[in-house]
Amino acid sequence: MAKHSQGRAPNAERRTPNAKRQTPTPARIESAHPSSSAFPLAHHLLKEIKHVTSHRMSQTKHPLENVNQMDESTFVSVFGAVYEHSPWVAEATWPYRPFASLDTLHAVMDEVVEGAGQSRKLTLIKAHPELAGRLARSGQLTAESHSEQAKAGLTSLPENLTKRMLELNNSYQAKFGFPFIICARLNNVGTILRAMEDRLSNPSEIEFETALREISKIARLRLADIII
Repeated sequence: MAKHSQGRAPNAERRTPNAKRQTPTPARIESAHPSSSAFPLAHHLLKEIKHVTSHRMSQTKHPLENVNQMDESTFVSVFGAVYEHSPWVAEATWPYRPFASLDTLHAVMDEVVEGAGQSRKLTLIKAHPELAGRLARSGQLTAESHSEQAKAGLTSLPENLTKRMLELNNSYQAKFGFPFIICARLNNVGTILRAMEDRLSNPSEIEFETALREISKIARLRLADIII
């Protein structure tokens, strides 16, 4: 990737890094239309979900001015987990310091991912765990993923919803070859299940791009957890 002038994101001619990006807002379950997929959601199951209170994961907060002064090793150590098991995004982002804002940093990281090849993008998508899947049940999630799934209520599902989630995860993985990805912190169990059902009818290319957009939302929220 060719080095640009300070603070300028790769492919900046297509997107101005300093431009404000809208923070995604949670999906609203009330406005969702009935699913037409082959996996209808049993709405009565949702009544069994108990309210889940989860704590913010412990993380050191860094002022942006300190971020801009970090050496590469420190920067990757701090931001390497923003994209799940993919520190290469932080490594490729570091040379574009200084960043004018959190949104500028996010824009640069987005451009790094956008500029990666299809194979590397697929590897990034596959690095994400299934929601309420095997890694979650065995306690092997990263701290970030565990916190995010807990906030959405996915770590305390009753047995019938756990089974339903497993069925949908398996159907999605069988069709697309990568895990279903959604920004859990902007959703809840109901909206996640409905999205899984609805998106099973999409073509692979649509789901590939949707997964990358959801990963971008996850990254934006993780950055907000780190930067003051």
